[in-house]
Amino acid sequence: MKKNLLLFLAIVILGSFAVFAQDPVVTMDSCTNITFAQVKFYGNLVNKGTWTVNGRGFIYSQNPVPTKSNGTVKAVSGTALGSFNSTITSLQPSTTYYVRSFVRRGTTDTVYSQTILSFTTAAATPPTFTTPI
Repeated sequence: MKKNLLLFLAIVILGSFAVFAQDPVVTMDSCTNITFAQVKFYGNLVNKGTWTVNGRGFIYSQNPVPTKSNGTVKAVSGTALGSFNSTITSLQPSTTYYVRSFVRRGTTDTVYSQTILSFTTAAATPPTFTTPI
């Protein structure tokens, strides 16, 4: 009987941790100021859940589902709730990119925004020179 009671208590206690553990909520809000070589990203850390967040930022790629393994990570300083942004430079002209925001705990745990946005950089136009008359 004691064995069954201990087993029951262990299941209840371990199960309660799983019920109360919550992942953070991060959103990918917008991409603005798009040129042939740069863009500005905006994200929002809405809720930290039960995590101790130690990083946030953006991941962008030419892959429609950007991840740490196939994209470029742009970390943004801070861990506070609320909006964050970053300007990305050195992009390729006339190229479609996909981006989403992320938050990190430790070095391996990452939660991505559910929304993935796409944008296309402008074509590079060569400068025109005029000859003085």
